[in-house]
Amino acid sequence: MFVKKILTMVVLLCASYTPTLYAQWRPTETVKAVIPFAPGGGADIAFKHFQKWAEERNVKIVPIYKGGAEGLIGMDYFAKSPPDGMTISFGTIATSAVYLKNNPNYNFNYVSMIRGSVMSVVTHQNSNINNINDLEKQLQNNESKKSFAYGSPAQKLLLEQIFKNNKLKSEPLMVAYKGAGPMVQDLIGGHVDVSIVPMSVVKPHIDSEKLKVIAISSRNPWSEINKYAVLNKRYSSWQNFDGFLVSLPASVNQDTLSFWINLIQSYLSDPNVTQDFQKEYTETLPFGPKSAHEAVEQIRKM
Repeated sequence: MFVKKILTMVVLLCASYTPTLYAQWRPTETVKAVIPFAPGGGADIAFKHFQKWAEERNVKIVPIYKGGAEGLIGMDYFAKSPPDGMTISFGTIATSAVYLKNNPNYNFNYVSMIRGSVMSVVTHQNSNINNINDLEKQLQNNESKKSFAYGSPAQKLLLEQIFKNNKLKSEPLMVAYKGAGPMVQDLIGGHVDVSIVPMSVVKPHIDSEKLKVIAISSRNPWSEINKYAVLNKRYSSWQNFDGFLVSLPASVNQDTLSFWINLIQSYLSDPNVTQDFQKEYTETLPFGPKSAHEAVEQIRKM
């Protein structure tokens, strides 16, 4: 009887122990997630999915939107936040890289990349650009008087790749926004002409015929959107720069960093999370601080 009681206690203890999620350090209050863009964009959509998942595991997180200056205002706010693990950055790889390039005295502790988006080159329904051939013809003949909008450094880099591959003689009109949310509204209204945006953001507007897709950028195009031209195949030098990234301030301690690494690893290992990513036209990127650092440095050195 005594042995049976001991075995029962051991089983109960093992069942209640979750080493990956419950390390020595845990948040003592609600965590702030700095999103360096306006609400409604790809980073916001990706964050809200993670927020719901984390709160189901008793980690409460609220977004702090700090859009402006191509994400640099938000990244500066984050860089100067206390290194106590209670503030994280939920931005993009390119936003971090551009900030660090302009502010070499700062650094971040990377937790991991989260996921990358299927990016779509879109225009409004009244545009005379109906496909990538139309756009390329106007660019190559220097005929295009269109405005090109972007809501993040990554989107700007992707547009610049299109210009470079079409050997433009002069720089087109580029319009910066605080995030994809407000930019998409101006696209729908015809106030700007062309942009490159996460498919997760614009798919409802494509389905309702408010916007039309010219081309997509993705490593693995989804079957239901494979009718569009794929920039990765069209341009041999094409690189996908957009990906969501979780970071901590530079001087955070190892226990705190380990908690966030373990939490994100558990998140990305959840089969339900992977299924949700696919529904939102996003894909899992390589996990971990090392992969995140290498991705940021690749853009930082450009």
